Amino acid sequence: MPSFDFSIKIVGQAGQAAQFVPQGGQPGGTLTVKANDIVSWGNDTTEAHQPWPTDAQHNMLPVPPAPLLTNEIPAQQSSSPAWVVTGSAGTLYYRCKTHPNRNEFGTITITT
Repeated sequence: MPSFDFSIKIVGQAGQAAQFVPQGGQPGGTLTVKANDIVSWGNDTTEAHQPWPTDAQHNMLPVPPAPLLTNEIPAQQSSSPAWVVTGSAGTLYYRCKTHPNRNEFGTITITT
């Protein structure tokens, strides 16, 4: 099964909640991927951000068992490493670990 690369852009103003914009989507939208696809984040803000897995209510999960999505992403840089989608079909929720008190949330749907 071939894998594809997808990106999520992080946008916003310093001191305000950033938004996660999935490739081809709207701010706050859901990125749809399949197992083995590769997801990266591009930080187009002046602050660092780190996508972190959460439950559906956006409470942060421990890593592991949840997957580490990427390291903290400095301002104006891309994520490293990129996240290789694993697991079965479902929804992965995440929020910015760097700004846990801001409403910086994202969603990735994994399909079969």
